[in-house]
Amino acid sequence: MVTDWDAYGYVTASQYRENIMLHLFESNDIPSKIAEETDYQLSHVSNTLSDLQKKDLVVCINPDRSKGRVYSLTEKGEWVASQL
Repeated sequence: MVTDWDAYGYVTASQYRENIMLHLFESNDIPSKIAEETDYQLSHVSNTLSDLQKKDLVVCINPDRSKGRVYSLTEKGEWVASQL
């Protein structure tokens, strides 16, 4: 099992990060659906997903698409989300 308390602290420091992680813990999704379900602006969701990718918490599972990119939690991301 992967544990990373620094990553956990990073996620819990932001309501955006926390809610997006929890959303992805339920199911993989595209940014527009995440924005719709969390009531966040699409630009905030996209920026947050980019930040979470840099921390190896989420991954785009179809990066070759220009629209309809699907995001999923990494193993480390699943661990963090399970702690929330």
